[in-house]
Amino acid sequence: MAQEFQCDSFEDLVFTVDDITFKYSDCDVMSEVEHTRFPTVELVLKSPCGNFAEVIVVSHDSATGKENIVRGKYEGIMIEEGVAKSLVKLAVERRNR
Repeated sequence: MAQEFQCDSFEDLVFTVDDITFKYSDCDVMSEVEHTRFPTVELVLKSPCGNFAEVIVVSHDSATGKENIVRGKYEGIMIEEGVAKSLVKLAVERRNR
Protein backbone atom coordinates (compact mmCIF):
# COMPACT_ATOMS: atom_id res chain seq x y z
CA MET A 1 0.00 0.00 0.00
CA ALA A 2 1.39 3.39 -0.98
CA GLN A 3 2.34 5.79 1.80
CA GLU A 4 2.14 9.57 1.44
CA PHE A 5 5.09 11.75 2.46
CA GLN A 6 6.25 15.34 2.61
CA CYS A 7 9.81 16.42 3.36
CA ASP A 8 12.28 19.29 2.96
CA SER A 9 14.72 17.19 0.92
CA PHE A 10 15.06 13.65 -0.40
CA GLU A 11 17.85 13.05 2.16
CA ASP A 12 15.25 13.51 4.94
CA LEU A 13 12.94 10.76 3.69
CA VAL A 14 12.06 7.96 6.08
CA PHE A 15 10.36 4.89 4.64
CA THR A 16 8.43 2.33 6.66
CA VAL A 17 8.32 -1.09 5.01
CA ASP A 18 6.68 -3.95 6.91
CA ASP A 19 7.11 -2.04 10.18
CA ILE A 20 10.85 -1.58 9.55
CA THR A 21 12.18 1.98 9.23
CA PHE A 22 14.61 2.94 6.46
CA LYS A 23 15.97 6.47 6.82
CA TYR A 24 17.38 7.30 3.40
CA SER A 25 20.40 9.19 4.74
CA ASP A 26 21.34 6.31 7.08
CA CYS A 27 20.96 3.50 4.52
CA ASP A 28 23.44 2.01 2.11
CA VAL A 29 21.86 2.96 -1.22
CA MET A 30 22.71 -0.11 -3.27
CA SER A 31 20.88 1.12 -6.35
CA GLU A 32 19.19 4.37 -7.28
CA VAL A 33 17.49 4.91 -10.63
CA GLU A 34 16.15 8.40 -11.32
CA HIS A 35 13.79 8.43 -14.26
CA THR A 36 14.20 11.29 -16.72
CA ARG A 37 10.66 11.22 -18.14
CA PHE A 38 8.71 10.68 -14.92
CA PRO A 39 9.11 12.09 -11.38
CA THR A 40 10.04 8.65 -10.04
CA VAL A 41 13.03 7.15 -8.24
CA GLU A 42 13.60 3.41 -7.77
CA LEU A 43 15.73 2.43 -4.77
CA VAL A 44 17.34 -0.68 -3.35
CA LEU A 45 18.28 0.05 0.26
CA LYS A 46 20.17 -1.74 2.99
CA SER A 47 19.44 -0.48 6.49
CA PRO A 48 22.16 -0.17 9.15
CA CYS A 49 20.57 -3.27 10.76
CA GLY A 50 21.08 -5.33 7.60
CA ASN A 51 17.50 -5.31 6.26
CA PHE A 52 16.93 -4.91 2.52
CA ALA A 53 14.06 -3.14 0.74
CA GLU A 54 13.04 -2.10 -2.74
CA VAL A 55 11.26 1.26 -2.68
CA ILE A 56 9.59 3.19 -5.50
CA VAL A 57 9.17 6.93 -4.83
CA VAL A 58 6.77 9.00 -6.95
CA SER A 59 6.49 12.78 -6.68
CA HIS A 60 3.17 14.60 -6.71
CA ASP A 61 4.93 17.30 -8.74
CA SER A 62 5.97 16.99 -12.38
CA ALA A 63 9.67 17.92 -12.13
CA THR A 64 12.02 14.93 -12.46
CA GLY A 65 15.11 14.24 -10.34
CA LYS A 66 15.25 13.35 -6.68
CA GLU A 67 16.29 16.89 -5.76
CA ASN A 68 12.78 17.98 -6.86
CA ILE A 69 10.91 15.37 -4.84
CA VAL A 70 9.53 16.88 -1.64
CA ARG A 71 6.04 15.41 -1.55
CA GLY A 72 4.43 12.34 -3.02
CA LYS A 73 4.03 8.69 -2.24
CA TYR A 74 6.19 5.60 -1.94
CA GLU A 75 5.68 1.89 -1.92
CA GLY A 76 8.19 -0.65 -0.67
CA ILE A 77 8.73 -4.33 -0.12
CA MET A 78 11.20 -6.24 2.01
CA ILE A 79 13.59 -8.35 -0.08
CA GLU A 80 16.32 -10.88 0.55
CA GLU A 81 19.99 -9.96 0.06
CA GLY A 82 20.26 -12.10 -3.08
CA VAL A 83 17.28 -10.34 -4.63
CA ALA A 84 18.81 -6.96 -3.73
CA LYS A 85 22.05 -7.91 -5.46
CA SER A 86 20.15 -9.09 -8.56
CA LEU A 87 18.20 -5.82 -8.72
CA VAL A 88 21.47 -3.88 -8.51
CA LYS A 89 22.88 -5.90 -11.42
CA LEU A 90 19.75 -5.21 -13.48
CA ALA A 91 19.99 -1.48 -12.77
CA VAL A 92 23.65 -1.43 -13.87
CA GLU A 93 22.83 -3.33 -17.06
CA ARG A 94 19.93 -0.96 -17.81
CA ARG A 95 22.20 2.05 -17.26
CA ASN A 96 24.86 0.63 -19.60
CA ARG A 97 22.48 0.12 -22.54
